[in-house]
Amino acid sequence: WSYFPPAKPINTSRARIAASSPRPQSRNRTKRAGSPLVISNSTPPTLEQTAAGREAFEGELVDRERETRRAGWRLMRGTLGSQRAWLVLGVLAGVSWTAAKISVPLLAAGAIDNGILPGNSQAILVYSLVIVGVGVVQGLSSGFRRFCAFRIAYRSETDLRQRLFAHLQRLHFAFHDEAQTGQLMARANTDIFQINQAVI
Repeated sequence: WSYFPPAKPINTSRARIAASSPRPQSRNRTKRAGSPLVISNSTPPTLEQTAAGREAFEGELVDRERETRRAGWRLMRGTLGSQRAWLVLGVLAGVSWTAAKISVPLLAAGAIDNGILPGNSQAILVYSLVIVGVGVVQGLSSGFRRFCAFRIAYRSETDLRQRLFAHLQRLHFAFHDEAQTGQLMARANTDIFQINQAVI
């Protein structure tokens, strides 16, 4: 009259088959949240492969930077090529300004040695007039050099800005949908102004 139900008999044949069957070998198993179990046989990259990939990436960056620098110099040469005459005049004005600035101390030394020490008033007058003339040449050369530099710089800036706007107008509407307005304004103002300062 026991209250416990009788125990069920054990199926010995099924237990014997489960015990005798070999278990599968463990593999690298990765499981993502919400995804079924995935068995992966891929091996991680070695240190040599990682270093080689890093060197290839750095080499690609260096090549890209070198090509960008060369393109920038080609752009500068093409922009300044149309103003070659003013560029030559500005260089000549700079050379004459440098020569006049160097000659003033030499003339002053000659006036002291040949005019003041011997007491030759005529030599002092000649040296003084020459120094005044050299000072005038120096002032004119400096002003003309600055005029050439500013003219070349602002003409180059205007030319580059016009070319940029013409290029933007030829682009597809999809580019303007994705491009940021701030980036375009920075290219049109800040970057071209940096070129202006480099030319000056």
